[in-house]
Amino acid sequence: MSLRDAPVPLPPGVLVRRLAVVAGGLLAWAVWTLLLVLLAYAEAAWRERAVAADHPAGGVVNFAALALWLLGCAALARRATPPAPVAVGPYRFVRNPLAWAALLQGHGVAWVFAAALPAVVSAVAVPLLDVVLRPRLEATAARQFGALFVLYRRRVRPWRPRLSAYDPAREAGEPPLAAERTTPPGRYVVLYDGHCRFCAAGSGRLLRLARAGAVERVDFQQPGALDRFPGVTYDACMAQMYLVAPDGRVYGGFEAAVRAVATRPLGKLALLYYVPGVRLLCDLFYRLLAAYRYRLLGKAVAAGGCEGGTCSLHFRKR
Repeated sequence: MSLRDAPVPLPPGVLVRRLAVVAGGLLAWAVWTLLLVLLAYAEAAWRERAVAADHPAGGVVNFAALALWLLGCAALARRATPPAPVAVGPYRFVRNPLAWAALLQGHGVAWVFAAALPAVVSAVAVPLLDVVLRPRLEATAARQFGALFVLYRRRVRPWRPRLSAYDPAREAGEPPLAAERTTPPGRYVVLYDGHCRFCAAGSGRLLRLARAGAVERVDFQQPGALDRFPGVTYDACMAQMYLVAPDGRVYGGFEAAVRAVATRPLGKLALLYYVPGVRLLCDLFYRLLAAYRYRLLGKAVAAGGCEGGTCSLHFRKR
């Protein structure tokens, strides 16, 4: 190792701050674990049975949860002091690894003691705490990293882990994204692929579910169709459906359909999509449908069901 490659020691102040973050994380973990164990004991007392660790296999879940928590705390410690990367450790896969660790711990303790209460409490409390705490933490990160964090927030979901780690240096290899805001159209506009009959039929059904006259349907394949919406690119539209709100906000994928349906009074029920866990499942369903819709419609593709060969091109890629 050359002198140039030798690691540079951290300044004492930086080291102290990082250790303080890790120590605070360990204290929070100890308190959370104690609470879960007390809940297991309370359930045992209510059921008038002895407390016993009847399922030691749950300890494997607890160990995994602790490992994820420690990695998350270490990543927060690195982000808390300069020079800090925007995505490090488990934060490269999911935006709230600590919440995932707390959920795993709740279910691990429930498994070890054969008690339902720790799992139920963690399933309710962790998402609620995440709703309260994560926006504040991310607001701090946004001030620290600026546009880099805004892009990271769009690439890495809070609950649905990525299959591959996000690396800002490899942004060019990521799928295209539309801008979060564009020119306000004054009404809802759904952008669909008019070269694909499946997509055209789906957008038509979406309009029937929305309030009558509230949503305009635009085929982005038509020349000049996207000129009205700067920042919403052709490549992004080819990846998923988009809905442009009257104020210019842009929604993609399953969320676009939710926002369109919510234009009806009863359609507000569609906003249950934003309940933690529901959004995770809905987005996963949409991604699977978007990825395999041409395989599912293989007969239609073979029969030339998509005008212009759009579906066939996607089918060969997959």
